[in-house]
Amino acid sequence: NLVKKKFNTTSIIITHDLTCAKSTGDKIAMLFDGKFIKQGTFDEVFSSDDQRIQDFYKYNFINAESKQSQ
Repeated sequence: NLVKKKFNTTSIIITHDLTCAKSTGDKIAMLFDGKFIKQGTFDEVFSSDDQRIQDFYKYNFINAESKQSQ
């Protein structure tokens, strides 16, 4: 957000890191098999009922927790 404000520009960041996505993006898009399946704010996307999105969120959340406990 600092870059956006300072340079008045838009960026596209591609990541699987949910922390990065939440902290850097005003809006995010979720892709599955190369197609957009959901766009919006982080909370809008990850509160979706779409099972593919929920599975991705759970997988990343579980992996993040296991890394922290090591």
